[in-house]
Amino acid sequence: MEELKSAVSSPKITLFSASAVGYYGFCGDEELVEDSPPGNDFLAPIAKEWKGEALKARNKGAEVVITRLGIVMGEKGGALSQMIPLFKKYIGGPIGSGKQWVSWVHIKDLAEVFAFLIKHPGISGPVNVCSPNPVRNRDLAKAIAKALHRPLWPLQSSES
Repeated sequence: MEELKSAVSSPKITLFSASAVGYYGFCGDEELVEDSPPGNDFLAPIAKEWKGEALKARNKGAEVVITRLGIVMGEKGGALSQMIPLFKKYIGGPIGSGKQWVSWVHIKDLAEVFAFLIKHPGISGPVNVCSPNPVRNRDLAKAIAKALHRPLWPLQSSES
């Protein structure tokens, strides 16, 4: 009974901090893991500072999980809801060279990851939340164009 009172009087708190895989910056074809260092582009320092602020919760006894999310994709939201209208207007296509890797996660998988983390309170620190199969920006653009039966911009065959 004393053990139960102790558990109730001092519940363990977990802070889930949502950040982005942009923490790592642009690394070309380098394979990245949770312990890879932060990048030095625009987004990376912001994500690094965000992480530092979240980790302050440890000083209050909280466990801290730093989730680094890939681009969230879903049927009714996420990044696709921003991309699809461009393709429907015949102006969708790869950004820049299209060689950039896109780390992504489906919204249903994102929910499953958070459910898993809640059920396993011993997990803390950085957790990358993205598909194990990133795609190049140009391949993502081609897939969207093909699914919507639209050409890529600049105008070219969706098969190229």
